[in-house]
Amino acid sequence: MLRFLACLVVVDLASIVSAVPVNSSSQAGTFLSCLSSQPSLNLATWHKDRREFTNLTAAFNQRLYSSASVAVSPKDANAVAAAVTCAQKFNRPVTARGGGHSYAGYGIGSGLDAGLVVYLSNLPNNELKEDNFTVVVGGGALLGDIALQLNEWGLAMAHGTGPMVGVGGHAGFGGFGFISRKWGLTLDAISAFDIVLANGTYVQGLTREQDPDLFWALSGAAPNYGIVTAYHFVAHQKPTNAWGKNSSPPELGIQAVIGANGSLVLSGLYYGSGENFTNLMAPFVESLPSGVSPAINCTMSWIDSLVVAAQGQALSSKGQQDTRDCFYARSLMTPDSDQLITEEAANAFFSYLQNTETTTQWFVEIDLYGGAGSYINSVPLNQSSFAPRSSLLTFQLYASSPTLNNPFPDYGFSYVDGMYNALVDPMKAAWSTTYGSYVNYIDPMLSPSEVKALYWSSQYDRLSQLRAKYDPDQTLWNPQAIQPTAVASRRSVREH
Repeated sequence: MLRFLACLVVVDLASIVSAVPVNSSSQAGTFLSCLSSQPSLNLATWHKDRREFTNLTAAFNQRLYSSASVAVSPKDANAVAAAVTCAQKFNRPVTARGGGHSYAGYGIGSGLDAGLVVYLSNLPNNELKEDNFTVVVGGGALLGDIALQLNEWGLAMAHGTGPMVGVGGHAGFGGFGFISRKWGLTLDAISAFDIVLANGTYVQGLTREQDPDLFWALSGAAPNYGIVTAYHFVAHQKPTNAWGKNSSPPELGIQAVIGANGSLVLSGLYYGSGENFTNLMAPFVESLPSGVSPAINCTMSWIDSLVVAAQGQALSSKGQQDTRDCFYARSLMTPDSDQLITEEAANAFFSYLQNTETTTQWFVEIDLYGGAGSYINSVPLNQSSFAPRSSLLTFQLYASSPTLNNPFPDYGFSYVDGMYNALVDPMKAAWSTTYGSYVNYIDPMLSPSEVKALYWSSQYDRLSQLRAKYDPDQTLWNPQAIQPTAVASRRSVREH
């Protein structure tokens, strides 16, 4: 049976840093003492030898493991600030874990030697607050729970389809859903941030007007500059109806999934009237080959459309245990230009899929981002740091181990690389530097130069300058985090 995951969250990124310090045992003891020195903050702390640490740092992608040494579970922003202050004082790298769905495991501390994982799920404001379409969402909230609460208020916003995905990395690096061509990415709805900066300073309600540069950086690369304890979103009135068809106006979201069994499933959701949908789809239905017919139209509520998009998975996290996988994935974002994928490239891609043997459980997911009227592509680059604004399609190339558990076979990496190369190599000359990759499908195998070019492109230099201003010591760290312009920053030159 075809398996696929849609629009999952991810973590920080950018250029590789040369070294992360490992502290001595005496320093480790001092660091733990710092974390426990303010009992009024009720900052639950676990060392890596504790079972609780293992549970808090379990990766969605099972082939990855945490190399952090301590995990904390703060209950408010002040406790987050205290934890980050201790980490900065004792030169410990920090990462934040929300839903834990980072493809590279960065949220659970993969590559974070001797570091600190800040677990966000116990923060307040996971019960949303609504005021005239503005909602405040805790940094550890999950997408399904957010959708259910918004629905009770008659509201909705664009976000991914995985109910157990955390909002932190999802909104921090993008956030795509079927209605994103009409409403934009999740990050496009952010009006303010509650954030703990890398120096431990807590800033509540940071707006674009208060700090245009920092707001710009947070709107697309947030985990590189601080830990967001709450997002302030401007939501929309939820659509009355959603129409689906399995088988472009911005109200139409389309996704194609190619499966290992040779299947091609085209699905989508249209947020509007049934009459308009029928007229819109008529040319497509008429063009289908003989013997191929679309599924029957169905109409549903907004919240039911989210359940359909989640392939029937319950939206509420209550009583739910998150699924896990063992996989490797890459992504490709094609330019929204006259340089469409050629017949040569398409033939090379499908020939590879058809003729290359593998026992991995793979799929290819293709989402429509751009096209006429797409909100995503209408946002100028100086409004947010999200770089691939001029994209037409986003490909997710994904392969799981044969058992969905460890070990992941070495040939799985080369198989996914082969998919990517079969599609990209024939197009490199035409696309030049205009194609990219999606940060929320993060690939830990990319080189520093590839990270810079594919994820951040022309935005990188400004992001790097702001990283030097707000986190010169790279306290907020992962192996692909944006590197500050000051190459001689302390963490990058210190020895182990």
